[in-house]
Amino acid sequence: MGKGGFVIIERGDTMEGGELNFLDLDYSGWKLLSEEWGENNSFFDSIYFLYGFDMSSNMYLIKGRDGLTLIDGGNDYTAFIQLRVIGYSHMDIRRVILTHGHREHVMGVIELLRYPPHLRNSSFEVYMHEASPEELKSILKDFGIPVKFIRHGDKLDFFDGFELEVIHTPGHTFDSLCFFERSTKTLFSGDTVLPFAYASCDETAGGREDYHLLSLRMLAFLEPENLLPGHGPLVFKRAGDIIRANRLAGVKKIVGEYVPWSEIAVSLARKGWLDEAILACNVAIDEDRDNISLKGLKASLLNDSGRFEEALKIFEELLTIDSSPFLLLGKAVSLMGLGDLKKARDILEELRKLYPGVRDIDVYYGILLVLEGDVDAATKIPGFKMELAKAFEKVLKESSEGKSKS
Repeated sequence: MGKGGFVIIERGDTMEGGELNFLDLDYSGWKLLSEEWGENNSFFDSIYFLYGFDMSSNMYLIKGRDGLTLIDGGNDYTAFIQLRVIGYSHMDIRRVILTHGHREHVMGVIELLRYPPHLRNSSFEVYMHEASPEELKSILKDFGIPVKFIRHGDKLDFFDGFELEVIHTPGHTFDSLCFFERSTKTLFSGDTVLPFAYASCDETAGGREDYHLLSLRMLAFLEPENLLPGHGPLVFKRAGDIIRANRLAGVKKIVGEYVPWSEIAVSLARKGWLDEAILACNVAIDEDRDNISLKGLKASLLNDSGRFEEALKIFEELLTIDSSPFLLLGKAVSLMGLGDLKKARDILEELRKLYPGVRDIDVYYGILLVLEGDVDAATKIPGFKMELAKAFEKVLKESSEGKSKS
C-alpha cells in the first residue's frame, strides 16, 4: 500500500514564513470546521477534522443523510475512540472515501474493521480509485467489505444540499483523487497539494512527476479557495497560493533545483508546457523587474496560450520602451487573436517592408491573409508556403505512422 507506507516530502518554501512546525498544530481531537475558520455555512457546519500526528494523515468526517462519511482513514487507533467526545461512535461511519492508498491514509479503515459490528453492517462501504493497491483491495474483500471504484467526474451526493466532485489527480500516486465542493470552492487535496511542502512521486504506486504537474494545473483551473490537505494545516482563502507554490516546486523537481527561473521558462516553453513556463516567467520577472526580454517571453507565451488580451497589454507597455520587431510582431499576433485584423495588417505590412523575407513575419502575415479569406495570396508568400508544407508533411507522417501501428 505504497512505498513503505510513507509520504516522502521534499521540504520547500510553499508556506510563507518558512517551514511549518508540526508541534504547533492542535492534535487534541475532532473539531468542527466552521468553528476553526469562524465561517458558518451548511458545508463547513457539516465537517469535523482531526489533524494527523506523526505517520497518520489528516482525517475528515462529513455529516450526511445516513450518517458519517470519512475521507481518509488515517493511521491513528485513538481517532475513533475520540468520536464520542463529539457525540458519535465508529458505528456512525457509513463509508470511507480514500484519496489514495498509502498506509497512513488507509490503515484506519482496517482499524475500523476490528470492531465486529462493522463486519455485520452491510451498509458500510469503501470508495477508492480502481488503481488503488491490490493488497488493500484483497484485505477488504477478505473482510467482505463492499468496495466501490470512483472515477474522474463522478459526483458523491451522500450529503444534504451539496455534493463532492471527484477529480483524478495522478502524480503522487496513480490512484490519487481529490474532491471538490464548488459552492464554497473547497478542495480535499490528499497529498496532491500540501500546504508546507511538495510530496514526491511514489513510482512504486504509479507516481510520475509530469502527471503531478498536469494534475496541479488542472486543480489551478478550478480556482479553489479553501484547502483540506492530507497532511499539515487547513488553509482558508489561500488555496490558490498553495497550489501555485506546489506547481513551482514540481517544476524545480523536473528541471533542476539550481537552474535559474529564466532558463526554466525557456526550457518549459520548448517542451510545450506553456502554463508552467508562464509561472516560471512570473518568478523570473519578480527577480528582475526591468528585464524586457523576460516580459516579452511571457507575453509571447500568453499569445500561444490564447490569452491575447493579457499579452497585448504587456506588448503595448514594452513598446513604449523598446520598438523592437519582436515586440511589434507579438502585438500583431495579439491583435489577430482578438479579431482586430486591420491593426494587425498595418503592423505586419510595415514589418515586411523593414525586414523582407523574415520567416516569422511572413508566416503570421500568411495567417492574417487566411483569416481574411485570401488563401491564394497567403500561399504565394514563400515563408508561409514553406511552413504550410512542413505542417502538411507532419500530418501525413503521423497519419502514416498511425495506420502502420493499427
